Amino acid sequence: MSYNKNRLLKIILIITVFCMSLFVLCCVKQENQVIVYCGSGLKEPMESVGNAFEKKHNIGVIIIDSGMKNLVEVIKETQIGDFFFYPSLSAKPKLPDLEQTTFCVGYDELVIVIHRDNPKNIQSFDDLTKDNIRIAVGDSAKTATGKLFENILIKTKKKEEIEKNIVFRVHASGEMIKLLIAEETDAVIILKSLLNSDKYRNFKAIEFPNEIKTSFGVYLSELRISKNKKATRLFSNFMINEGKEILHKWRIELNEN
Repeated sequence: MSYNKNRLLKIILIITVFCMSLFVLCCVKQENQVIVYCGSGLKEPMESVGNAFEKKHNIGVIIIDSGMKNLVEVIKETQIGDFFFYPSLSAKPKLPDLEQTTFCVGYDELVIVIHRDNPKNIQSFDDLTKDNIRIAVGDSAKTATGKLFENILIKTKKKEEIEKNIVFRVHASGEMIKLLIAEETDAVIILKSLLNSDKYRNFKAIEFPNEIKTSFGVYLSELRISKNKKATRLFSNFMINEGKEILHKWRIELNEN
């Protein structure tokens, strides 16, 4: 079932990319549009950057978000797009011959996110081992957050105790938030920056202990397949200057902790 769902999602993404590209080719000058593939946990920060960029340069930013592995497969199959925006070089599937220039634009980290009313009284990482705790995480084969959390678990002596409480392994951060809102899970593992959105004010974050806490880079890669060289260069320059400051408002730090 999971395989079929993931396959369907990838097909939908491919169709979306082709439809967007057809629209751009037919209705918009190419130099007035860039396409950014974006890890789902970073979509809202990228929307803020995109809105500011469009206001300054009158160049639109199309954002296509999903789990990392889905995005990589769509980029390979469509050969369409200008940028890839993602957390952690080590957690990202490789894109040989497709990535051109890569910039580190900030630093993020994983956190444990719970409801503010916290009915299961989760106060720390250790509490994830308690009985009757339901945890949702990213699928380590499909998402950067899942892979990064897997690396954290490897550092601990509680891996088996926590894994027994994982009830969902999903393909995108947005799916985890929906599960938390629906109270189908008690805790999710997501990017800290995601909580900066006002719509998540009913949640709170618990940081990992210092001995296993990991800060990782957030990256923007230019794609060789880009057809919009002028717009691509403008967006890259914007991202490493004003864009960094906008990301910082989302708690994507300028320096590694």
